[in-house]
Amino acid sequence: MCDTLRDEIHRLRSHRMNLKADARCAFTNKVVITAGEPFYAFPSGYVVLYSALKKEVIPHLNERQRTRFNELEDMIQRGGTQESNKAALQAELDGLIAAECPLTGSLMVDSIDRPFDDSLEIEDENSIFQPTVERVQV
Repeated sequence: MCDTLRDEIHRLRSHRMNLKADARCAFTNKVVITAGEPFYAFPSGYVVLYSALKKEVIPHLNERQRTRFNELEDMIQRGGTQESNKAALQAELDGLIAAECPLTGSLMVDSIDRPFDDSLEIEDENSIFQPTVERVQV
């Protein structure tokens, strides 16, 4: 089992992924190349902008993980650390929010019992989902 895991880790370190120039974030639908922020490309094929991934994953972290995420993000944004240390901090931060694809990993499976967001309303008046009212005379 250990050998299998080592082989998988070695394979993933050298894994390369081709990304289309018009690849869009799975959550925001923005073109990731021109969005002006970091993005993550998952082996599942989904691409997610950092801000969208953060918004999706942070609520599912436990308190200790959230605290550590905030500390890491603060240390990275402040700068002043050596590049090797910054890379280690970034790797730890990535491990917290991007360890697996949010759309195909355990996060999605665990959220299966969460209700849909009912705060979204259909604004199109011509939508087939708009209720119709019929006048009935008695």
